[in-house]
Amino acid sequence: MFHLITGGVDTYHPGPYTLSRPNGLARYVLLLTGSCTTFTINGRLYQAPAPSLMLITPLTPYVNHSTEHGYRDDWIHFTCDDGDMQSYRSITTNQPVRLTNPAMLRPVVQQLLWEHSYGLADCRDTNMDLLLRVLLNTIAAVCADTASEPYHPWRARLQRLRIDMRSQPWQAYSAASLAAKLGISASYFQHLYTELFGVSFQADLIDARVAYAKELLAGTDMTMAQIAHAAGYATEVHFYRQFRKLTQLTPADWRTATVSGAEPFHTGRPGTGSAAGKPVAGKPAAEA
Repeated sequence: MFHLITGGVDTYHPGPYTLSRPNGLARYVLLLTGSCTTFTINGRLYQAPAPSLMLITPLTPYVNHSTEHGYRDDWIHFTCDDGDMQSYRSITTNQPVRLTNPAMLRPVVQQLLWEHSYGLADCRDTNMDLLLRVLLNTIAAVCADTASEPYHPWRARLQRLRIDMRSQPWQAYSAASLAAKLGISASYFQHLYTELFGVSFQADLIDARVAYAKELLAGTDMTMAQIAHAAGYATEVHFYRQFRKLTQLTPADWRTATVSGAEPFHTGRPGTGSAAGKPVAGKPAAEA
């Protein structure tokens, strides 16, 4: 079992900042740095750009030094029972790993600290153990991505945008409007989107709308016109055309086949499953 000892979120130290632990600590130390930092680990020097993560193993001597105006980080100290870390051997330890999306990790750290301070006594330890495993699983994924893919400055922002788009596919999205939010041209946005996700923005939006329409077809008694509108289409004709192009079935035929068990419910692209949202009466529809 994993045990949280202490921690902090968005902790600030006026600069220049130096913390030296010549004998290390008898626990794991996780640092999510928000400032450019120099680490000396076992006598070896590392430059850590912001943001980075550093997982320091027990009894490892280290020095954390920042010459910026201030040093900021999220951090936790934790221990675990013998063998618990064997499942996380893929995590890079005792050297910094560049973070492209620190927002993935901070909410878990915040929830850990909340459980530590306010969690119910009969489930606090179990919840903290599970949350620490979630945190370590996410860090393992970050390390794997870093090893297999070079750093990309747009990845985190486009990943967040894509989650928003696929969870609310009925919204009036366009490449031009999303590019404007990012401060880039529509053509560059479409190039980045295809480069990062292996599918064009337009094709991904259509896939998300059709996937959402499937959920409504299978799980509601809404009419085709209502489903077309709820999925973001201005006309039934446009909805029918895109649905049939993607599934080789009309929406009515797909509903019949699904109810009879002839076709699996989820048939979207691997890794692009949509999250259902609640249809809102009177919300504007948009063409894809």
